[in-house]
Amino acid sequence: MFTIITDAQFGDEGKGKIVDLIAKDYDIVARFQGGNNAGHTVKARDDIYKLHLIPSGILLDARVLIESGVTLNPEVLAEEIMMFEKHGIEIDTRKLGIDAKTSIIMPYHIELDKLREASREQKIGTTQRGIGYAYIDKIARDEIRMAELIDSKLFLTRLKELAQQKEREIAAMGGDPKIVMDSTLIERYIELGRRFATYITDVSMEINEALDEGKHVMAEAAQGTHLDIHYTWNPKIRNLFLYNHGLCLCQPWSRPYKSGQCDSYS
Repeated sequence: MFTIITDAQFGDEGKGKIVDLIAKDYDIVARFQGGNNAGHTVKARDDIYKLHLIPSGILLDARVLIESGVTLNPEVLAEEIMMFEKHGIEIDTRKLGIDAKTSIIMPYHIELDKLREASREQKIGTTQRGIGYAYIDKIARDEIRMAELIDSKLFLTRLKELAQQKEREIAAMGGDPKIVMDSTLIERYIELGRRFATYITDVSMEINEALDEGKHVMAEAAQGTHLDIHYTWNPKIRNLFLYNHGLCLCQPWSRPYKSGQCDSYS
């Protein structure tokens, strides 16, 4: 069984709670889009966990996966894993897998996001976490992927290829282009790449093999259907590939069961 959980409108309609309630019946819970602009709060006894990247099924027996449709800030992921470790919960490679094709949010994405929002006469309320600019690079073929982050030579080569372009973009908006090749930030990303190297997996293959074995798979969205880049009614508030076709890029032959939550204001 393959189930998609998404909000039916703009998000914040309770999908994290739904995932947490039913994840006990699933072998895999996969996050398939969005970035750390999402926020799912899970309460277990007296402990509260605020999740931005790791799927809500993490506290149960399910294996959790981050699919290539996600834009991933490795610093935020490290912080979430540390949060669990402080509660005595180990998030090892048996529990968490990250697709090698996942796009990485770089410091220059965050800087560009902040500069662009500051320059708008009419603010759109972006979270300024670089997610939109990471998706721009994904479509423009200028992304840095997880597979490159975990290999320091590939990472540095790719970063140098993109550096001048990103420096020009930041300078044109009045920012400091030095952030692109900041040695401290680069070293931190190389360190994070080494840390997450063992978490790499092929999410599409894992999902297909699990379904072939009769296992139950749940796909967890980050926002709501009205924010899909194709189907939103407002082009200023959207996120890439939210609706079900986005998820089916990684599981194209299944006929998933789809569930949407609506808030009371509908």
